[in-house]
Amino acid sequence: MKKIIILMAAVFALSACDKTYTVSDFRADKDLMRKYVAKCNNGELDANSLVCSNAYKVRDTQEMDSLKK
Repeated sequence: MKKIIILMAAVFALSACDKTYTVSDFRADKDLMRKYVAKCNNGELDANSLVCSNAYKVRDTQEMDSLKK
């Protein structure tokens, strides 16, 4: 019984981990950036998380670049 509980806890812990995307990842894949900005804005992800922060940085940089043109 202890083994089952430990196994279930391990599966839960591993499934709760999301990949942390970097600024470079979001710069390389604009669709990925838009997807994560949407998740951060709708509350699906914590807006203060590192992933959201990185996505917001790329979005803001793109907006600033488009205003300069």
